[in-house]
Amino acid sequence: MTLYRTRHRDPLFHEVTTRCRVHLFARDPAQRWGEALAQEQDSFRDVCRVMHRLAFGGGRGALTLPLASLAYRLVYRHWGQYTADSDWLAAQSGGLRSPAQCAFLQRQYSWAHASPYTGGCSTVTVWDETAGEMVCFRSLDWPAAEAIGRTTRIFELIGPDGAVHGRSAGMMGMLGILTAVRDGVSVVLNYAPSPGLAGRFRPDPTLMLRRFLEDLSVQGYADAVEWLRRERPGAPCFVTVCGTARGDACVLAWDVAGPPEIRRADERTGILVQTNHYHDDNAAVRRNKRQLHEAPADGWFHTRLQRNSRQRARTLHAALDALVHSGRTPDSAALCELYRQPPVWNHETAHWVELRPRHNQLRVWVHREDLAA
Repeated sequence: MTLYRTRHRDPLFHEVTTRCRVHLFARDPAQRWGEALAQEQDSFRDVCRVMHRLAFGGGRGALTLPLASLAYRLVYRHWGQYTADSDWLAAQSGGLRSPAQCAFLQRQYSWAHASPYTGGCSTVTVWDETAGEMVCFRSLDWPAAEAIGRTTRIFELIGPDGAVHGRSAGMMGMLGILTAVRDGVSVVLNYAPSPGLAGRFRPDPTLMLRRFLEDLSVQGYADAVEWLRRERPGAPCFVTVCGTARGDACVLAWDVAGPPEIRRADERTGILVQTNHYHDDNAAVRRNKRQLHEAPADGWFHTRLQRNSRQRARTLHAALDALVHSGRTPDSAALCELYRQPPVWNHETAHWVELRPRHNQLRVWVHREDLAA
């Protein structure tokens, strides 16, 4: 069951051209977010309404509203990261979010491990022989896919010198990072299965990736992998790191405790695929949800993402192998074509992102029902 389902099975996607500037290193929240919020006030309030309904609507609010208030009073207000930013955004929401609710929603990834409405995500890397660079491509598959697609923007993250330090794809009002590129390296977060609410007294993985973007000592792929390897996020997750040189890509997989296990891309083709399951050589493989081995009568499109994870991985790996061996360039059109195959394309697909770290660039395509013919 999902709260929001796309109505059309055809992958009708539109490229995002709206860019917002976030002054990542400014001294206070108003300076950091004010310019972007002035531009995106309507989409911000749209996000507030949809995410509030997702986390606190219906019968869930009886549990989640008091939980958000308690977590804010005991933890977030005193020790939570980016609480000043969260409080400022709550104040700008026109009453759509309280400070406690806003802080809770900033950690939606971690709290989702206690929810039946988990999402997915499919991420790949591959070497582009023609361009002479690594490329990373991801889908974001999450409940409220239509609303996420409608409000997805490209954020230009402004550095201390006033130049663009990095870029991310996300929604106005989200402090953490799901997908970003900076200084010759990209990072992508994928949901990992867990036995339930497996959070620790540590940062949400999305906030961990924001800290990564803010650390100016990180210079390139090797630094990024080492920085992340030392981290212990507050919930299980997969982070795909992609550099610029052939084969420079890996997935760091965190379970509920301990350091991440690292799985690296093929040195020749650069191919690496990560969906939402631990691979068989990972000690956390027992966390994986029971997998579907064949499509139901109505096909893969509406199957549960945690149960079709291996099928998504097989589909993408086979398609990438065929693409590479055919000699075709893995350009934007080719990669979008790969992602049109169910269940990679599915009822919770919100957007696709292509990242090319060599040029510090990303492109975003969103699913927009309201723009469908």
